[in-house]
Amino acid sequence: MKSISVKLTLINQTRQRIAHRWLLEKLRRLLELLKIARGQWAITVVDDKVMRALHKRTMNDPAATDVITFDMRDAHPLKNHIDLDTILCRDVAAENAKEYGHSVHEELLLYAVHSLLHVRGYDDRTAAESLRMHRREDALLIRLGVGAIYKGKKPL
Repeated sequence: MKSISVKLTLINQTRQRIAHRWLLEKLRRLLELLKIARGQWAITVVDDKVMRALHKRTMNDPAATDVITFDMRDAHPLKNHIDLDTILCRDVAAENAKEYGHSVHEELLLYAVHSLLHVRGYDDRTAAESLRMHRREDALLIRLGVGAIYKGKKPL
């Protein structure tokens, strides 16, 4: 596989532990699978309080959310290039992981995959788009050795 030159940063701003090394390993493999060769991807893990404030400021919605994606590329991005800022909520991940019976780090990985797919042209605004996107998430998670985390649950 062609080597990638993506600066990947993972910052945990919570007081809770995350599987930092494991997540970085899976994210690097994800970039390879999607043939993303250049750019940068900053992922910040925050708590519920920070996510609520950010969601309110950016989307005018005070509710907590699982992931917020900021595509920082120019209007005409190159296919194999990213410039992405992703915010993941560890508290939401912990709740969902407990409910669906898998680990917090697997749930955080799902959110990161979701974020990256958004900038790759996937969306989840309609039922059909959501189904397509979540099937792709599951396929990628299977290839990453994690398995189908989303499992076709209905979108929130």
